Amino acid sequence: MLSKVLIATDLSGTSYNMVQSLKELKKFNVSNLILTHVIDLKYSAIVPTELKDESLMLLNKEAEILTNEGFNVTVDLRVGTCWKEILDSAKDNKASMVIIGSHGKSIAKEIVLGSVTSELIENANLPVLVLKMSDFDTEKKARFTSIKISHLFDNVLFATDFSSETGGAKKFLKDNKNFIKELTIAYVQEPIILEQPIEFDITELDAIALKRLEDIEKEIEITSKRELLHGLPSLEITDLINNGNFSLVVMGTRGLGLASRLLLGSTSRYVIRHSKTPILIVPQTK
Repeated sequence: MLSKVLIATDLSGTSYNMVQSLKELKKFNVSNLILTHVIDLKYSAIVPTELKDESLMLLNKEAEILTNEGFNVTVDLRVGTCWKEILDSAKDNKASMVIIGSHGKSIAKEIVLGSVTSELIENANLPVLVLKMSDFDTEKKARFTSIKISHLFDNVLFATDFSSETGGAKKFLKDNKNFIKELTIAYVQEPIILEQPIEFDITELDAIALKRLEDIEKEIEITSKRELLHGLPSLEITDLINNGNFSLVVMGTRGLGLASRLLLGSTSRYVIRHSKTPILIVPQTK
């Protein structure tokens, strides 16, 4: 369950607006928050005292917003490599999920994979919720984000490839099924399967896939819609998201390094980059 959530903030205006919108987490029985900021050592091994003091002041200002909404807030200011320190903070504070806002200077760069967000989701051993934020967010947009969070579990899409890497995502959905109003489970039959030299009966393959979708529905104990698509998973899932009205997309990954990086190099990475819908990446359960 979402017992304790870590909020990763870069102390920018965008993050400030994101923090303002997170009051809606109370709908999901979240009462404890860890507000974490990392002073990055990328450009300097020495951190001036003035920078630490200013960062702590801004961090406390954001924490005050959440405290006034009734949350128990722990402030955690760290120095080091951002993604590593965020994950260490999550571990030290026993967080159940990380929330990070991802933004860029254009729609095409809405998420800068290869930077903090990318490293975070590729190495995390707990769920990471990526909220898409604009560089030029205003308080009006913060209110819009607040509404999106309030309805986060209204219409959930679970994209699966039937691999063991989706085990964590299935467990997350089952554990939080009381919040989910509608669920769609989607699978994409890939061309690499359909174009094998061995002759396949596509009708038979589709029947097998639909049965597996039905089995997942029973496993997570949520009545669901089922979507069986054909083509490249990255393109088909993204089209399904952008042509639908989903409030959240849930995807699985291995987590913990290179294996995850290879997986995210295809479907997950593409979907995160091109979807404006919040994306929840859940690592494989141990």
